[in-house]
Amino acid sequence: MHAHDFKGLAVIAAAEGEQLGTVARIYLDPDARAITGFAFNAAHGLLQPEWSPRVDMTHVQSLGPDAVIVGSKDDVQGDRTDERFPDLVEFDDLVGRPMLTTAGESLGKVTDIVFDDQTFEVAEIEISPGRFAGRVTERIEDVVDFGGDYLMIATRTRHLDVGPASGQEQTLDDPNRSSNRGGRNADLRDA
Repeated sequence: MHAHDFKGLAVIAAAEGEQLGTVARIYLDPDARAITGFAFNAAHGLLQPEWSPRVDMTHVQSLGPDAVIVGSKDDVQGDRTDERFPDLVEFDDLVGRPMLTTAGESLGKVTDIVFDDQTFEVAEIEISPGRFAGRVTERIEDVVDFGGDYLMIATRTRHLDVGPASGQEQTLDDPNRSSNRGGRNADLRDA
């Protein structure tokens, strides 16, 4: 699932059959490389103030395309997220962050993350190398630093999304790599 799709989902307490609010913020643990929790804008009435409780992902029963299901209102707890909060990265702070190789090559800016909707582990980082260049995905295991001002990726390999289910890889010093920086995601030459 893409984090952009997660944000804005309804948060439903199954036991009460009640919408508690909508996902407003997503918190990533850079060490675990996983979503550890989220905050939601609580549904409020005219006389109730708006608030944003945090929820640990361990309290999520299921995550679907239309809603996040927690067991009950009592499951709205974010103890683990609160405890690790100073070390977490908010998804919105990650979007737009530049990605560099350890050799100093700029790859573009982060546009989204892709995560497993069962384990909540981040699988890929999606970046845009330029305004009209499309999007490129980078495997999370190739990311060297996830939590700083820049996302750093190892120079040795990059996963290029060249088309549907292509899964092609190449090294950055590959002689078949195009020197066309603007079209790096779709410009591979045949060897």
